Amino acid sequence: MAFGIMGGWNQSQAHAQYIANLADYKMNIQAAMEAPRFTKPTFSGCDVLMENRFSQKTRDELTAKGHLIEVQPPFSDATAEASGSCVISRQA
Repeated sequence: MAFGIMGGWNQSQAHAQYIANLADYKMNIQAAMEAPRFTKPTFSGCDVLMENRFSQKTRDELTAKGHLIEVQPPFSDATAEASGSCVISRQA
């Protein structure tokens, strides 16, 4: 399978999340592309940008652990929205 996700700084993070959704969470290609995204925008600190599609409980748990959450709208460009992605999959 070949795929690409837009994102600049976040591109490698979005790729890792996409593969984790497929391999670890057993999502299909469409669900993995549409899953909520997060990004760590800097090398230092505990700042995290997260789409508001993550549950409040998840955001609260991360905040309790010291993360500084900045909530983003659904399919935010800041978290590498995948609407421009291309996936090529071939069945053997």
